[in-house]
Amino acid sequence: MPIPVTHDKTLRDRVDELVPLAFNRLRKEADQEISSASINLAARGLFHSGAAVSQVHNICVQQVGKRTDEVWKILQRVMDAVSISYSDTLRQDLKTYFDYYVPASLWELPGLYERMGGKALYDQSFAALLLQERAEQLKRIHVEIDLYVDRLQAQARKSVAVPGKERDQKFGILLSPKQAVLDFDEWKGRLKAGASIAVLFLDIDNFKEQNTHHTEAVVDKTLLPDVLSLLADVVDQRGAAYQQGGDEFVLILPNYDKTEAVAFAEKVRSRIASHNFQVGEQAESLTISGGVALWPEHGATYDDVLAKANLANREAKEKRNKIILFSHADRVDYGERQTD
Repeated sequence: MPIPVTHDKTLRDRVDELVPLAFNRLRKEADQEISSASINLAARGLFHSGAAVSQVHNICVQQVGKRTDEVWKILQRVMDAVSISYSDTLRQDLKTYFDYYVPASLWELPGLYERMGGKALYDQSFAALLLQERAEQLKRIHVEIDLYVDRLQAQARKSVAVPGKERDQKFGILLSPKQAVLDFDEWKGRLKAGASIAVLFLDIDNFKEQNTHHTEAVVDKTLLPDVLSLLADVVDQRGAAYQQGGDEFVLILPNYDKTEAVAFAEKVRSRIASHNFQVGEQAESLTISGGVALWPEHGATYDDVLAKANLANREAKEKRNKIILFSHADRVDYGERQTD
């Protein structure tokens, strides 16, 4: 079967190098497992039996899952390395390419049944079961591919939606801190007397634990881009989102009063807390804490208001998963306490 044409030749060539290496390792693993099972079955006089074929089948089912996962891991690694960008054909290209490496012929696995004298049993029932496992694995990875491409598409839309504005250089999803100052001053000049601008200072709770557990490189490619895209989506048409630091973000909401700003911050907090963020094969839960301050009540300039929002955020961080509105006299506590 010819290798399908895919979105990027560099991607195709690199994956072509890595997948066979991974499959050779898995083949050796399967051979060792079958040899071990054969010794045990032979000692019990069951070498050529239904029990022996069932053992092989279990190993083959595991192999389908393992090889499927290896292809997806390699695809993700290479896509990140070559910085694959969104295109209209990317989704189908990746699925076609993935299906090529998880073929309906099931590699050499059918021959393993024959080694145990189980060719007839394979033809009668195990072949259909193994193909069913393949179909389930492909369905699972196709969903992962959809999520991956959806994220790239969202990033591309954000880049087009705000032409001429400076973005954070590291991720290119949210706007830069410098752009926050410019936008804030522009909104100040456009708003009528009596209007206000809300500034939300947010950061992720216990973020260092994620970097320690998954490594910073992995988190920067998986978890953080998802958080940034979620923030960009939720603030769209209401204001703008800015990258303040590694795990710190600012949302600016023009024409929002105290009640509206706190309610919106609670909405963002709830969205983050209820979302499952995928890091490889693991789903991670996150919470954020945030401080809210407003112009002109809490400051005459962006830096003044940002500083007040930061102060409120520090207090929120002490309680975790909280939103707190800055107050000159005392800080009013909004939001629910986290339930353990």
